[in-house]
Amino acid sequence: MAKDNADEIRLLFFGDSITQFWTGSEKRMSEKGGDRIFDKEFADLGAVSFGISGDRTEHLLYRIEHGNLDPISPEVIVLMAGVNNVYHGYSGKETAEGIEEVVQALREKKPEAKIILLGSFPTGPEKDSPQRKEVDILQKNISHLGDEKHVYYRNINQSFLNEDGTINYKTIRKDNVHLIKGGYQVWADEIKPLILKLMKN
Repeated sequence: MAKDNADEIRLLFFGDSITQFWTGSEKRMSEKGGDRIFDKEFADLGAVSFGISGDRTEHLLYRIEHGNLDPISPEVIVLMAGVNNVYHGYSGKETAEGIEEVVQALREKKPEAKIILLGSFPTGPEKDSPQRKEVDILQKNISHLGDEKHVYYRNINQSFLNEDGTINYKTIRKDNVHLIKGGYQVWADEIKPLILKLMKN
């Protein structure tokens, strides 16, 4: 797919199932005139979702190192990953170390691309849920990667939560992990202004 669409891809969403569900496993390119949020918000920007369900940071590294991104030259890469690491027993600190490796690999492979780094979205129903605490640690430990020159770190997690810190089920499914349509609209609204700023034209 990367080879077939290389000339069109300008904006790459890279991650796990949450990224994959922008589009599903097929028709991953944004389509002008399409009715998905991905189409409506990003079709004019040549967007593609390279999310694979279940991917952890080590899988993203494997894909980078084994040619998944070789054919394409995205101007902006939106990286959102880590929740699968947390649910497989990695600590927030360990997951952050994995994300840092992914960022470094992306910088080496695609030095001209700007990276929007989001870490992992909130998980666990309550603010003191064990997984939520690990995600908070993850976020704290990747924030230093944002240099506002090559890597733009943003923590938009509060936008998926209620005021008391519980999951807002108007944005996230009852599984406390995956986004619903309202969540994808929030994601788009939060990052599109930055994407437009970073795109060359």
